[in-house]
Amino acid sequence: MVTTDADFARFTEVDLDEATSRLTRLAACYQARLGKLDTQILDTRPAGDIWTIRQVVHHVSHVTEYAEMVGRLSAAST
Repeated sequence: MVTTDADFARFTEVDLDEATSRLTRLAACYQARLGKLDTQILDTRPAGDIWTIRQVVHHVSHVTEYAEMVGRLSAAST
């Protein structure tokens, strides 16, 4: 097996800045749309195994941890 340069999928500082900026804007959108919903709406399960709005938001809220991890990895490779 051979690893080529294309296998590394480089993630530059510019890529990290863009990802961070997009995630920050996405967080602002979530706050604007969900911030005024009452508890009943956030915790209503539409049907069966479908997640509540609160569960979905909690799940995607950890996306910044991924961006921070990628940033640490790119810093370690330089």
